[in-house]
Amino acid sequence: MKVLEIKKMLEKTKLEGELGEEAEKLFEAGAEVSDIKAQYYGDVLWSLNSYVKSLESALDLAEEEVDSLE
Repeated sequence: MKVLEIKKMLEKTKLEGELGEEAEKLFEAGAEVSDIKAQYYGDVLWSLNSYVKSLESALDLAEEEVDSLE
């Protein structure tokens, strides 16, 4: 009886170890996805910032044009 109990415990431990390895792989994949998302959002923010600067420059030029017409 003891041998069967030990065998079951070993199988359970082995299964838990395999599940732990899979969980670790998923965690690492999640970290990679997070890095990709962070890079994407950084790129989006950089693009938006560039767009805002372009709009500000256009507004400055328009204000100068209006001032010169007055």
